[in-house]
Amino acid sequence: MKHSISQKFGTMGLIKFVLPSVIMMVFVSIYSMLGSVFAGKYIGEYALSAVNVVFPFISLALAVAIMFATGANAIISANLGANDFQKARENFSTIAIVAFVTGVLFTMGGLYFDDEIIHILGGTESIAPYAKPYLRTYCVVFPFMFLDILSQYFFITESKGLMGMTVVVIAGLLNIVISFVLVAVLKLGIGAIALGSAIAYGIPALLFLVYFWKNKHGALHFVKPKLNKGFLLSTCANGSSEMVTNLAIAFVAAVMNIIMGNMVGDNGLAAVSVIVQVQFLLNSMYIGFGAGIAPIFGFAYGSDNREQTKNVFRISVKLVAITSIILVGICLIFNKLIVSIFIDPTSASFKLANTGFIIFSLGYFFAGMNIFASVFFTSVSNGKISAAVSFLRTFVFILGMFAILPTLLGTTGVWISMPIAEALALIVSIILLKKYRKVYHY
Repeated sequence: MKHSISQKFGTMGLIKFVLPSVIMMVFVSIYSMLGSVFAGKYIGEYALSAVNVVFPFISLALAVAIMFATGANAIISANLGANDFQKARENFSTIAIVAFVTGVLFTMGGLYFDDEIIHILGGTESIAPYAKPYLRTYCVVFPFMFLDILSQYFFITESKGLMGMTVVVIAGLLNIVISFVLVAVLKLGIGAIALGSAIAYGIPALLFLVYFWKNKHGALHFVKPKLNKGFLLSTCANGSSEMVTNLAIAFVAAVMNIIMGNMVGDNGLAAVSVIVQVQFLLNSMYIGFGAGIAPIFGFAYGSDNREQTKNVFRISVKLVAITSIILVGICLIFNKLIVSIFIDPTSASFKLANTGFIIFSLGYFFAGMNIFASVFFTSVSNGKISAAVSFLRTFVFILGMFAILPTLLGTTGVWISMPIAEALALIVSIILLKKYRKVYHY
């Protein structure tokens, strides 16, 4: 069976192939940003801070979903490259069930431990009354979220990225309209913001189930699941780096909430909310790009197509470098406009958020290449190296900077920690990419 991910890609061809994936992941991040925008504009800064406090728990669920999707996708793409379609379908069906059940477990955990979660993540007495209804309502979303993330990766693998993108965009637009009506017009409060997210995740999740149940002629469709030896363990190992990459956003948010809350109080939490949400949006572009190229690398690895690997690798590095420069330029030029989307320019939090945003944005020079390195090693089933890149970037360099710089530089030290950590991680990424160049032939 000829598969479109085996085609020879030029620069424009690769952009066209991965663009639906980038747009899909950007819309996922917009779902989260939307909550912050509506909370800040129509309810108040306490509500904005509450969304930010709950954000790490939501990001944890999203990170686990992406771990399942990326890890399984690498294995299933290699199965397809080796022409083992039956095994690919069995693995695909298994991961769909595992993902949905895990989403249900997150729902139960969030509902049962809501107070503990809010307290651990830095919720103050003034913010907790807003954070609790938002978290409890959002818990309904998790099973849909897991299936939605699977759909984004496997529609690309099935060469149906345009269809998947169209549904995600429509669902996202509905989310905007419904959230606006519920929050701005009907004044139903912060819990109503989460209801819009349920719709945004639910529609793509439903399409995912229907399409792969009915699609009996494609490379992938649902069959009787079979737990092939080592599949789940390899899925988690391969996808752990992408989980850590996404968990980094939650980790950074949680640590910054605690540090800034102690330094400047609730205004600090509002400032962190802006920076974290924009970081989530911009990183999602590279995560989406990674979701698009991963099955290409996986298929090429499974079929031992070294020319394809080398060609796509070269184009990808060029695209990541160019877009990184462009994104930093946009952030530096339009910093006040971007921050004002979330916070009233007359607010006490605005100046703090704007200063932090300018400094924090410098990290985007390096983040794209670090995410790409992690995605590449995952796609060729080297989860160990991929996890090393992500772990050093997240829990070693960032935590180290947070432990040192805020004490020395105050709030400036908080903002500059991320750019320095990303720069250190880039050095590691370059060293590892050079080391394994002859192993994977790129």
